[in-house]
Amino acid sequence: MTDNSDNRIASGTCGENLEWFLTGEEDNYTLTVSGTGDMENCEWIPENTSPWKRYNSSIKTVKINSGVISIRDFAFYDCSGLTSVIIPNSVTSIRDSAFVNCRSLTFLSIPVSVTSIGDCVFWGCSGLISVTIPNSVTSIGNGAFLDCHSLTSVSIPNLVPSIGKYAFYGCRSLTSITIPNSVKSIGDCAFWDCHSLTSVIIYSKIPVHISLSVFASINKNKCTLYVPKGTVSAYREATGWSSFTHIEEIPVTGKTAKI
Repeated sequence: MTDNSDNRIASGTCGENLEWFLTGEEDNYTLTVSGTGDMENCEWIPENTSPWKRYNSSIKTVKINSGVISIRDFAFYDCSGLTSVIIPNSVTSIRDSAFVNCRSLTFLSIPVSVTSIGDCVFWGCSGLISVTIPNSVTSIGNGAFLDCHSLTSVSIPNLVPSIGKYAFYGCRSLTSITIPNSVKSIGDCAFWDCHSLTSVIIYSKIPVHISLSVFASINKNKCTLYVPKGTVSAYREATGWSSFTHIEEIPVTGKTAKI
């Protein structure tokens, strides 16, 4: 489990068989997590969200080595300078609030081993532009991308059964969203304040039951709702969907951004 790297700034344990250590220079640290098993979880306490809490503002890079199974709750909470995260294929879950307020993080690729993303994982990641979510993910928690103001591209897999409450609340840079047929429920306020939206594409032939809050604050006169062939009438009568002024059938060809 032990890494032989020199010049460690600090180190410790973060699980029964896991250790962490910092290398680099002041204000430009690399945090490495090494070993096997789950990251140790803890109840949220502002001054003790992680073992490396005192160094959060100086951590620029996070490297999670192969063998680590999970990313703990609040693991990188308030790492405001974090710009790069390396997640190995051994990780299967990213737990609640893991990357809250990582405002300098712009891109993140989640490996195919991950099956669940917890609540509020990327809340307040205002610099996040693009996230790749693999088809292995079957669960995305409430508020997962809440207040990700710069987010323009997210790929959501076809196996996700639901979109949680506040999932994309405040994602003001999103222009087009695609909701796969696997989605059977969309939580309240899921796309509230996504005011740049110009198209919503949904593949469910039966309108998913939603509340009026799901697309609240969106200009329904400028945003077109695209639905499966032969379902325009059904969507015009369905609560939440009927508020769209323009409802059209999904084009047979054409490129769309996906979330």
